[in-house]
Amino acid sequence: MATTQRLQRGGGGRIPRDRAPALDAAAAREALESSPVPIVIIAAQRLVFANRAAIEALGYGDAPPEEYLGRDGYSFVAPAERPASLANGRRLLRTGENAVNLPRMMMHRSGRQLLALCAVGPISWHGQPALEIGFMILSGTDAPPDRAAGLTALSPRERQVALLVARGFGTTVIATTLGLQDSTVRAHLKAVYRKAGCHTRVELAQLVLGLQPPTS
Repeated sequence: MATTQRLQRGGGGRIPRDRAPALDAAAAREALESSPVPIVIIAAQRLVFANRAAIEALGYGDAPPEEYLGRDGYSFVAPAERPASLANGRRLLRTGENAVNLPRMMMHRSGRQLLALCAVGPISWHGQPALEIGFMILSGTDAPPDRAAGLTALSPRERQVALLVARGFGTTVIATTLGLQDSTVRAHLKAVYRKAGCHTRVELAQLVLGLQPPTS
């Protein structure tokens, strides 16, 4: 998340409840806004922040902020999955754990559902307990079918690596986060590039966002 914490191999790691990373408002906004990966922050079950990538991914690019900020943060999750998402969010806030490789059906502004892979972790936002959620869309977008297939062909571990690479994390940080060796992360990344048809981290981030197909 905003401050990388070590996770266990199963995708969750414990952070002492009083040590959730506190974000300086100005620094946090600059860092989060510049991320190429969609990121939202939910506090008191309300959406309090969404970067440009998230706004575009969910179809709110031309909408005024009041249309999405302040809304129930879980209203952006498909109705059938909202109870489980709410329960999971409460658990993460209570235990201080992170969750990576969490699949969720998210709601586009148009009403269609988007299959997304999420990385969720507790933070402190303006002194308030909150959840930072980074996600990549796997299907349900207008991306070409071959590009969507490239993402869905990834193994669960490869999806974790792809999401963290797109978040801008380096190999060593990803290895620490997932409890892997640097060489293992590089091997997973090589497989991600091959399956997704990417050659660079920038192309992978574009693929995750559905911005444009990778160049040959």
